Amino acid sequence: MRAEFQAHLDELLAQYRQARDNIGRMQREMAELSATAQSEDELVKVSVDHRGELTKVEINPRAFRLLDSVTLGETIVTTTKAATADLRRRVQELVAPHAPNFAGLSGMGGDFDVTKIFPEDPQDMPGLRDLRRGAAGGPPAAG
Repeated sequence: MRAEFQAHLDELLAQYRQARDNIGRMQREMAELSATAQSEDELVKVSVDHRGELTKVEINPRAFRLLDSVTLGETIVTTTKAATADLRRRVQELVAPHAPNFAGLSGMGGDFDVTKIFPEDPQDMPGLRDLRRGAAGGPPAAG
């Protein structure tokens, strides 16, 4: 029975490490994402970073002759929303193969580092070493 339990623990440890590695890789890929969109009239082009924050605005000089300030502002906002929607779609595509395991990560962006919360070796988690000693037949360590 003890060998079966150890084999099960080893399998769980391997699954944990694989999931942790997958999350880390996915977060690195998410941090590299950006998106660009252009208005239908091709007068405005914007880019957003992995957080959806505006990083670049290009306005065709013709826009100042063809659009009033309110329309230009609306065009910038609409084009930024299109870029952000494209970014969200790309994040969902990145997360989807791992769903449902990582479905909640789509809103975490590249700044949240789950690998800092979950150690590479789960035995390093507070309290887990004590549980494992107790399950292996030894007395739990005094805390």
